[in-house]
Amino acid sequence: ILEMGRIPAVVVPILSSLAIATMIAFVVLGIIYNLRRESQVSQALTLPTPVPNSTPTLTAAQRSRPLWVQMDVAWTREDWDGVIASLERIRQIDPYDAEARTRLAEARYCRALEMMRDEKPGETNLLEAARLDLDQAVRLDASIQGLPEARSQLRMYLDGLDVYWLQDWPQALEYLQLVYDLNPDFRDTRVMLGQAYYEVAVELQQEEVWEDARDAFQQAVHLMPDFPEAQSRLALVLDAITPPRRIEIDLSDQTLTVMDNHQAIRRMIVCTGRSNAPTLPGRYEVLDKLPIAYASKWDIYMPLWLGIYWAGGSQNGIHALPTTRSGTVLWRERLGRPCSYGCIVVATEDQEWLYDWAEVGAVVFIRR
Repeated sequence: ILEMGRIPAVVVPILSSLAIATMIAFVVLGIIYNLRRESQVSQALTLPTPVPNSTPTLTAAQRSRPLWVQMDVAWTREDWDGVIASLERIRQIDPYDAEARTRLAEARYCRALEMMRDEKPGETNLLEAARLDLDQAVRLDASIQGLPEARSQLRMYLDGLDVYWLQDWPQALEYLQLVYDLNPDFRDTRVMLGQAYYEVAVELQQEEVWEDARDAFQQAVHLMPDFPEAQSRLALVLDAITPPRRIEIDLSDQTLTVMDNHQAIRRMIVCTGRSNAPTLPGRYEVLDKLPIAYASKWDIYMPLWLGIYWAGGSQNGIHALPTTRSGTVLWRERLGRPCSYGCIVVATEDQEWLYDWAEVGAVVFIRR
């Protein structure tokens, strides 16, 4: 029989073992709890890797589309600065866009034409900018209709303008004539070319290069019909070439015509040089006047001598019927056909009148 309050001896070891096992269980459970807690804290401190939003990449065409819209609006307004800005941005996006390249060339061409129209005569700021636009347009697409011609015209015009202001008239004439031949109405080319012709003509007139001066003055008058100075100088040159008071000899019909104020006042039948001693055509002047001249080669006297040109070592001229040493008059019946040794032989009564009328320096034309 067990006594109350007392644990049998046999139970004590069992209880001790249970107590130890319980304590071990509590320790193990504590360790597991702490390990789990540390794991949770570590997981809480580790941030999750963010996942980016998935946005599709735009193509070059998609990126350029708004710029094309801007370009079309600017083109409609002829806002060439805006057009060029849009097209250059498009080409930055896609340098190989053929349409953008061509449209950019066209836009630069159009802007250049606008600057060429707006520039005032004699000013070059906008024209230089236009030249740059045309150069770039040609590099982009030289096949645009009218572009190469416009570029050439502007370059020649600017070259001509440079030498025009330097008063290098022959060079200005050369450049501006090229522009005029391509486009007579290109800016103020007509007036500047006319001025260049006028200045060249004045120099030629001073040098007495009459035919060239005449041609240059005629061009100046054609280009500047309202320039009276060119007209008056042309009249002077024409008078120098063909004076109002002159002698005209026609070899074909053997005649001599006296002109005064461009009107024929007397006509004479003459005898000119035979085939082996022809009278030479040309423009001459009366060099000297002698009452009588002597030709030692033929031993003849030539009354009322008007010398007009030298032929070798002898002088040819206009004179009355010649006479021999004995006083015989020669070639009276030969007037009207070649008979002389190169001179122009006139009937004595006609030559008396002509000798009085003609002055030294009077112009003589001999024509075939």
